[in-house]
Amino acid sequence: MKNIGVFEEKSYPTETVRKISTAKLVISSDLERATESVKLLNHNVKTISIPIFRETALQPTPKAALWGMESRPSTWALIFRCLWFSGYVTADCESYRIAKNRAREASTLLVEYAQQYISIVLVGHGFINMLIAKELQNNGWKGNRRPSSKHWDCTTYTLNL
Repeated sequence: MKNIGVFEEKSYPTETVRKISTAKLVISSDLERATESVKLLNHNVKTISIPIFRETALQPTPKAALWGMESRPSTWALIFRCLWFSGYVTADCESYRIAKNRAREASTLLVEYAQQYISIVLVGHGFINMLIAKELQNNGWKGNRRPSSKHWDCTTYTLNL
């Protein structure tokens, strides 16, 4: 198997496979792990890859070593994500405010595609998906308060007119 950054599974959740197989349009982030995920779920589906759906940076990168302190990567990720929520950013990381604005634009784009194609699927990334879900819900879409964070899982949002 080619090293694509996504592990091929023996099987995928039935609901996820069904949704991607019946969608009129599949949209993904332009990051390779998202486009490769689409191919693993259904290699025949036509996909539009759009940068606005890229994941937010996992954490800002500190400009210098933090006073020689050592810790587990998961601990640093938590610390930096908390700092990010508080407004700390570096040159290589978008701010939380900018990420929220991008999620608002992304949700608007999804709504436009949904109006045109009725049934669409977004194959994206955890944190930006949560921000997009919040925007959709703020605009009347119904679904789980938080999208599933399990790999290969799906969350559905609908708008009753």
